[in-house]
Amino acid sequence: MLFSIQLVFSSTAQCVDKAFLWNRLEFLRDSQPLSTREELKELLNYEVGIIKCPYKNDSTHALLLQRIGSIYSEQGDQLQGIVYTKNAIRILTENTGKSSINSSHLIRNYFNLASIYGKLNRVKEKRMCYDSCISTARKLQIVELYSLFALLEKVKHYYDLGDYELCLKFAHYGQYLSHQYVPDKAMEAYGDSTAYSNHFFLSIVNSFLAMKNYNEAEAILVARIAECKKTYSISFLGSLYEQLAKTQVEKKNYKDVIAYLKQALNYNKRIKDTNSCIGNIDNLGYYSYTIFKDYKLALFYYRKALQLRNDSQDDYKTSLNIYNHIANVYVSIERYDSARHYFQCAFDQIRKGTNEDEIVNSPLEMFIQKQEAGYLVNLFADKGDACLKEYKTTGRKTALKEAIKIYKSADILLDRIKTSQSEFRSKLFWRKNTHRLYEQAIEACILSGNADDAFLFFERSRAILLYDQLNEQRWLGEKEIYRQNQLAIELNQAEYQLNQTNLSARHYAELQGKWSNLKENQLQLQESIKEKNSLYYQSFLDSTFTTLRDIRKNLLKDHQALVELFAGDSAVYTMIVTGEKTHFSTINKKTYDSTVNKCITYISDPVLLNRQFDSFILCSRLLYKLIFQETEMPIGRIIISPDGRYFPFEVLVTEMAGSEPVYFLKDHAVSYTYSARYLMNRFTRPSQSVAGNFMGIAPVNFPAGINLAALPGSNASVERLGSFFDAADNLLESKATRSEFLNKFGKYQIIQIYTHSSANSTRGEPVIYFADQPMYLSDLTISRQPVTNLIVLSACETGNGTFYQGEGVFSFNRAFAALGIPSCINNLWSVDNESTYRLTEMFYRYLADGLPIDQALQSAKLEFMKTTSERGRLPYYWAAAILAGKTDAVEFKKKRSGGWIILLVVIGCLVVYGTGRFLSTKAKNNHKII
Repeated sequence: MLFSIQLVFSSTAQCVDKAFLWNRLEFLRDSQPLSTREELKELLNYEVGIIKCPYKNDSTHALLLQRIGSIYSEQGDQLQGIVYTKNAIRILTENTGKSSINSSHLIRNYFNLASIYGKLNRVKEKRMCYDSCISTARKLQIVELYSLFALLEKVKHYYDLGDYELCLKFAHYGQYLSHQYVPDKAMEAYGDSTAYSNHFFLSIVNSFLAMKNYNEAEAILVARIAECKKTYSISFLGSLYEQLAKTQVEKKNYKDVIAYLKQALNYNKRIKDTNSCIGNIDNLGYYSYTIFKDYKLALFYYRKALQLRNDSQDDYKTSLNIYNHIANVYVSIERYDSARHYFQCAFDQIRKGTNEDEIVNSPLEMFIQKQEAGYLVNLFADKGDACLKEYKTTGRKTALKEAIKIYKSADILLDRIKTSQSEFRSKLFWRKNTHRLYEQAIEACILSGNADDAFLFFERSRAILLYDQLNEQRWLGEKEIYRQNQLAIELNQAEYQLNQTNLSARHYAELQGKWSNLKENQLQLQESIKEKNSLYYQSFLDSTFTTLRDIRKNLLKDHQALVELFAGDSAVYTMIVTGEKTHFSTINKKTYDSTVNKCITYISDPVLLNRQFDSFILCSRLLYKLIFQETEMPIGRIIISPDGRYFPFEVLVTEMAGSEPVYFLKDHAVSYTYSARYLMNRFTRPSQSVAGNFMGIAPVNFPAGINLAALPGSNASVERLGSFFDAADNLLESKATRSEFLNKFGKYQIIQIYTHSSANSTRGEPVIYFADQPMYLSDLTISRQPVTNLIVLSACETGNGTFYQGEGVFSFNRAFAALGIPSCINNLWSVDNESTYRLTEMFYRYLADGLPIDQALQSAKLEFMKTTSERGRLPYYWAAAILAGKTDAVEFKKKRSGGWIILLVVIGCLVVYGTGRFLSTKAKNNHKII
């Protein structure tokens, strides 16, 4: 045999038998009898000869190139490794469908190419290769360990980025695929399906814990622990008990926390998993410090963990976490010099001597691959909080200045993380989870008397994702917007179907594959948009922001004040900006919340309000004083940027005129905004022609199964509203369908909807009802930029929805704003039909007179109060409707009435007659002169 192989070796540049070459390649790969240098020499000889073979450009040829690429990579020549691996991929892809090609070999090639890119630290190319590995396996309906490994790397990447929602979804998919894997002896070196299933399971639990879904995490952990004990699988129990300990913190079962961590440590010692032991000991220190305030014991555990770390090869992020925890202990005992030392030790785990400035000025990929995003953000925030506490304790002003500087760096870091995340719900979680950072930053700025920086953090704490959505629309074409929306709708449907409990295994597999395909398409579209519009994504990281000077120059040129609120954990901060001054105040959180809730309870219940009107006045007066304190508000137009639950400022009682309350409404036209920056946005209108000035929608009656009362009179009110406009188009009764609304609404300047709605539905999201079927918040999409300037949602609770801290209430008015409709009037509670019709018609009359939207709404409410009954003057009947967004007057063509036409004809006739008389007299006079 050896003699025959030597003959083959000597026959340079000759075609080698196909079967022999295949077997020889497998033998060299699996047995490795030669050194890499000797093997490469042999394989390069085959490469020269294969050019003359009739079977070239087949799977054997591709396998030869793949093996050569692997050896080059092992020898450190990664560039040659890339060239040969790419050529193998090219042969397989260009000849797909031929009998000589086994397309499944693409999976291994993409896997190898990802490994080579990883050695070169080319993270983006590495991820793309893993994606190709996964998508090829899915397309071929193959489950094997290379693609499972690639999918696990993808899951870890999303977790490290803090994209927990996407991590969770792909981890579920990975666990499902792991159960479908059929063991292959040749792949034993790459692990087995059980190991991958366990890793995917831990990723699911970690995602639940990161998003604070403790009940879900606990339920699946308890079940898996019981399963492992039943099968005597102890290798996984240490990880499971560590995670189970974390679920007990929220329930304040502190004894269980420590007991579970000690069980985790014992199991990890038994299997000699040093790195996991380090994590267990670190957590024992963390909970000793945070729960029991036993600083001495905490430091003991941390130092023990570090000692173990010095003897192991654990990942850097664990060490970073330990040093950060030690620093926090020293902050608690007011040893700030020691704290600074250990904070720097934590930064040194990223790179020796680095700091927050260097990190935020480096490419994200340089540091995120070593650390979880959450660890980095915590490090920044903890260091900033330490400086703030040092100032409060010692009065050292440089510490306060440093705190503000660190908070600014943390804000930039969060922006960088945000642009790398693709799942909107993950971004929402991060907005909520970093709210505390902005509270500390605002407090630091107020303490320093720095109004400009305080305003920066007020603005950065709210509606950033909404601004990103609007910014994106200016850069994307209609095709990209349409494709994004279609993918979003299809993904929502696939996810909704996957959540059904009655799915068969086969149907579930089909839906998982469909979802994964759609998600990959969405991610690829997002990547292509980023590459195509690089300037747009760079603008996300722009350190410049709307300033107080911008606000005074632009917003306050025709408004008298901007009021911003920030609801922190222990206090509510207000910032009132007028043309000349900026006022700050701090309100006790419990007092503020209880007063707001009590006030809303009164005004949203007409019976209670009528019965306890005096109590409401006292409550409303207190709330006014809490918010404005000693600040004298200028009369005129006021913009409110709230944080938390909306309530109408118009109902605040400023004073008493005898026995009658004077409402804030009297002297102020009030509008609400998601942020000051939202109002500074340029709402560019598309070039398409406007279909009409006005479209009114009134289903009147609703499907029998929904059990909703009819709205008689709403169609007549729509007809009356249409009389104000030159070009009106109404969808009434059976024509007011969901599809007709979605197809048409973006083509009209003003939209009016009379219907039923609810802030909550069986799908857990707001819903609006039409004549045929409901429209959920997630259904609201549009294929092109709307021409609409104003939408009036005259329905119950259209201003309510799920509140996401840091972004606000996700209601229909917020959804319309995200589509690019700058102004929306909506209702905060269930409203009286007749009052709504009257108030709405008064509003449109003032709007038609050319008043700005906020002043038109104010005038309508004041007129309503003057012309209604004593009971009708209760705030319940007129205060529910509020304006969110821009306040500019809406320009449209008014409808000319028949009376005006007759008057114009008469005037025209008189002008003609008068002109004729004048010319005739002049002619006579001229004749006389002659």
